Amino acid sequence: AFYLNHYYLVILVSFLLIFIPANRSLSVDSLIWPRLRSSVINSWCLWILMFQIGVVYFFGGMAKLNADWLNGWPLLIWLDWIDIASPYKKLLIYCVTYFGLFFDLLVVPMLLYRKTRILGFILAIIFHLSNKILFNIGIFPFVSLILTTLYLSPGWPRRLLRLKTPYELTQGTSTGPGVPTGTYREITVYFLLVYIVLQAIFPLRHFIYPGNVSWSEEGHKYAWQMKLRDKEGKITYYIRDPKTGKEWELSPDIYLTKRQNRKLSTRPNLMIQFAHYIEEQFKEIGYEDVEVRARAEVSLNGRKRQLIVDPDVDLTTHHESILPAAWIMPLSEPLKSYK
Repeated sequence: AFYLNHYYLVILVSFLLIFIPANRSLSVDSLIWPRLRSSVINSWCLWILMFQIGVVYFFGGMAKLNADWLNGWPLLIWLDWIDIASPYKKLLIYCVTYFGLFFDLLVVPMLLYRKTRILGFILAIIFHLSNKILFNIGIFPFVSLILTTLYLSPGWPRRLLRLKTPYELTQGTSTGPGVPTGTYREITVYFLLVYIVLQAIFPLRHFIYPGNVSWSEEGHKYAWQMKLRDKEGKITYYIRDPKTGKEWELSPDIYLTKRQNRKLSTRPNLMIQFAHYIEEQFKEIGYEDVEVRARAEVSLNGRKRQLIVDPDVDLTTHHESILPAAWIMPLSEPLKSYK
């Protein structure tokens, strides 16, 4: 009902924690059941979480390699409130734009390489706190920053808290507490491989759809397309009863909150959902098979408004699908230059 990238990230990490023995130390479980206590767990537990946050950074950076972002949009809209002379404002916004791009693409290699790890983490602090201050994007900066600490030396929390727990395993030991053996080891390996492949492929699915993903929204979710688009629009629905010829004009704001109406007016998948909702409402008052069309004009990243769905198509004859939607109009308005 309400998709945000940080909700998706929290869900993925929570899912992984089902399988990770994170209760081996400093937990209520380890106090109740001392046999669980251990100062080590298998390394895959750490690496899979590092992989997950790495996926967010990498695909977040890859998504920025598009004409809009490279030309400073949508930050030119969002940061227009900065009160400095225009040439310097534009330069500042371009610096923020390209810092975000290079940070996302390079931070993981920096964190993996010991000599650049601290610098990478300092840049992560600057990046995430800046996002929080400039955009107020909820818990995402804090969740990402906390997960980024996984790239630091595994013993840093104990050293910080000065907890003296041994970190040695008997040399040559291949198993330890919480380490899968036999059949469970094979299941773990297959599970990790499938999970990694899915996380590496799923964010790429928008490439199978035609056009601009920020316009059509096809393949946008679960692909780490973060802060890449500013869209505003208006939509009016036109309902017709083919039996009687009666026609109605409907503004969705009589049904929706301001936020719902704002999202609906720019996203084709929500437009078709609402068309079917209208159809159901009319069925309740005796109209069995009404036609529902929409005239929706949308602006993407400062472009002039244009139609986003075909106004001649009865949306009730279509449903959401993983296939490309023929009723979505292609983006034709060019990107404008910033004055």
